[in-house]
Amino acid sequence: PQGICFVCDLAKGQIVKQYPFIGKMAPLAVSPDGSTIIVREEVFGHDKSNMVELWKISEGKLNRVQRWDAAQDDKAHDRDVAGAEFLP
Repeated sequence: PQGICFVCDLAKGQIVKQYPFIGKMAPLAVSPDGSTIIVREEVFGHDKSNMVELWKISEGKLNRVQRWDAAQDDKAHDRDVAGAEFLP
C-alpha cells in the first residue's frame, strides 16, 4: 500500500504539493521549516502501531531517514504511538 503526504496552504484552503510514500502511515509532526515529517506505521489491532519513521522532503520526494520501534518490549501494553513533536 502507498500513502500520500499533502502539503497544504491553510490560508488559501489548497493542496500545494503531494508526496507519495510506501506504506500505511499516519502523520504525527512536521518540522517548523516543513522539511521533515514524523509518521507512525498504521497497523490494525491494539499495540501494533509502534513503529515510527522520520522522513525528509528533498528534491521533490520523501526519503526515509530513520525507522525505530518506539516500544521495544513486546510484552508491554499501550505500545501504540499517539503523538510526536519536534523540539527547538
